Amino acid sequence: MSKSAKKIVNYSYLLIMYSCVIVFVILEWLRVVSMKNWDPVYALLQKQTMPSEVKIFFYDVFRDLAIALVPVALVLFFWEYILRGARYEEILEIFDSRNQHIKKIEDSGLIDIVSSISDDYLVDFVDKAKHEIRILAPWFMDPYILERVFKDKVKKSYFKLQIIFLQPGSLFAKHRGEVLQPNYPDYADAKLKESILALGDALKDAKSEHIEVLTYNSLPSIFIIQIDATEALLGLYLHTDVAMKNPCLRIKTNIDSRETLLGRMARKEIEKVLKLCSKIRLSSVRVNDNDDLVYTEEPYRSQVIYHTHDGDGKSKAVSTEELTGDSVVLHQSED
Repeated sequence: MSKSAKKIVNYSYLLIMYSCVIVFVILEWLRVVSMKNWDPVYALLQKQTMPSEVKIFFYDVFRDLAIALVPVALVLFFWEYILRGARYEEILEIFDSRNQHIKKIEDSGLIDIVSSISDDYLVDFVDKAKHEIRILAPWFMDPYILERVFKDKVKKSYFKLQIIFLQPGSLFAKHRGEVLQPNYPDYADAKLKESILALGDALKDAKSEHIEVLTYNSLPSIFIIQIDATEALLGLYLHTDVAMKNPCLRIKTNIDSRETLLGRMARKEIEKVLKLCSKIRLSSVRVNDNDDLVYTEEPYRSQVIYHTHDGDGKSKAVSTEELTGDSVVLHQSED
């Protein structure tokens, strides 16, 4: 509703209210000066076939209601005209600004801010996925939490599971581990070893061609868990704690076939990291006699779809670019 329309409604309301007050005041004045023959309420009661005591009762009730409405009308007058009416434009601007702010937040894709992600919350969120799960994280804090979910999902040949970790032994993984556990220099390699072994065990029987466990050697930027290209959890790598223990954003990546602002940010970050990735051959994951983690990495190739946006903001795929990872290597963790 426009501001002019709101003004018309507001002033119409005031006109009706004041008209009623004036009518009641006139009727009360007619009663006081004993001009009841001019009083339409008194005349209406006289025409009714009821005892005079009942007529007097109803007339007195009507009179008391009229008297009570006078101070009520005065209070409403002060509220409408002095308190609300004087600041009507300011109030409209506040509400319009608030509505625009809410609309901007909704269009950005933000659904909720989660104080921290508990194990149950994580499992419930990931378990909602029907076609795809994408995870970008330094490592799994507890790799066995999602083991059941992964095993159930990868039974479907069309299901895509993509997990991206920091590369074991990398300087970036070491620094992140030192932030979280300064007294445990091999913390990062230990967590990565545990995570990769757990995935190798959980996914060893998976026959799907769309299961990808990748590693990259670069600065970790944001924690992402995305399901079905519709929703995602975003976390920050702070010095205070792991991403899931800090407030995280729950977002929609697409709304009505349009990519959201936060969804675009998450997609571009994953696409950028994929250019740095190598793929772990899960069948090669093992621990050697020296208790070192051993696995084979192979070049990673994937198709990334780039989008343009028309005047309505709708996304349209226009081109693809092949991403290539590193050459085959044999890695032995240093823990």
